[in-house]
Amino acid sequence: MSAKVNIRPDLPQERLGPLRHVVQQAALQAPCPPWVVVEDEEGAWLHHLTTAPAGERSSGVVVVRSEQALLQCVRLAVGGVLWEPPSTAAMALAFRAAHDRASLAAVCDICVTTALAAHRPPRFAVRWGNQALWRHQIGEPRMAVLLWKLAKAIGAVPAVIPGPCLLLPEVPAEAVATALSALEQEGEVVPGDGLEILDLPATPTAEDAVAAAGHLVCSTRQSPGSSSMEPRPVYELPSGRHLGWWCSGPTTRRPASGWIALPELDVEHGVRWRLVTKQGEAGWVHDVVSADGITAAAPHAVRMRGWTSSRVRPGSPAGLLAEHLIASARRQGRTVWLPNADQDAIDLVLRQGAPVWVDGPAAPPRRFENAG
Repeated sequence: MSAKVNIRPDLPQERLGPLRHVVQQAALQAPCPPWVVVEDEEGAWLHHLTTAPAGERSSGVVVVRSEQALLQCVRLAVGGVLWEPPSTAAMALAFRAAHDRASLAAVCDICVTTALAAHRPPRFAVRWGNQALWRHQIGEPRMAVLLWKLAKAIGAVPAVIPGPCLLLPEVPAEAVATALSALEQEGEVVPGDGLEILDLPATPTAEDAVAAAGHLVCSTRQSPGSSSMEPRPVYELPSGRHLGWWCSGPTTRRPASGWIALPELDVEHGVRWRLVTKQGEAGWVHDVVSADGITAAAPHAVRMRGWTSSRVRPGSPAGLLAEHLIASARRQGRTVWLPNADQDAIDLVLRQGAPVWVDGPAAPPRRFENAG
């Protein structure tokens, strides 16, 4: 078949000719995306991405030159990505990644929210506990999607507003607990600190109700406290050796063996993780999103920032970033910790030929044993 793929922005012929040939060859191996965008110095590539609908971005492919552009592709949930100069094999992987990606749901729909408020005024605003940490761990867009899925599972209108927060006329506790458990069984990384429920004030109109909810969510700060999350295991690959645990906040629990990683929000690094054993402190691991971050971080291991690790697979933005960070860390004699790993992420890691720490839905479950 002949490729009918728009290449954007306009490029000089010396770049366009070879790229068009690669696109045509990749189209013989994988389904074509609607467009291929190429990073340029003027920033036209980013303008195209930020003005495209979310569903269109998730099926598009971007050719990048820089780490910064790659990270923007992760943020914008682009379907597929590859480095310049492009190869046919890498282009075909990016095509497949874009084809396999489900379109993002427009979960923060103000029309739906206002319609709900007019039909059954919301009485409660529901948000995730410990949001400051979970924004780093899975990202605000994923937190909103999970609230949207939660609403659908309990038979409620998915009225999600930025924050993110779900507006409900009532909160059926048993149905919510069942829905959260089902999401985890489906392999979702569900925030481990539960839900926080805020009472909403009565308002005269639906529009006022939505505005009041947004104001309440923005003005009500969450108080830091001990984590209610059950510690989750961390393993080393390819050995499969259990290394330790991680938790979403302060806890007095200490593992009988290995370490437990406890997060601290840090202005410079976003999050850094204190490794603690039953004997005491064992070191630090910093969140990173770049090779420069690896150089500046703690000397032994670094952690790929959680929200960047969604959908790690060949040809995807997160997959290319993971490969890049693992290779950069290996050259510097360090190890990468990849959080939130599903089976596709595990498969990608095993192909890298370097030790990597992992946690997530594909990691074997393990019971936490507290030190005596």
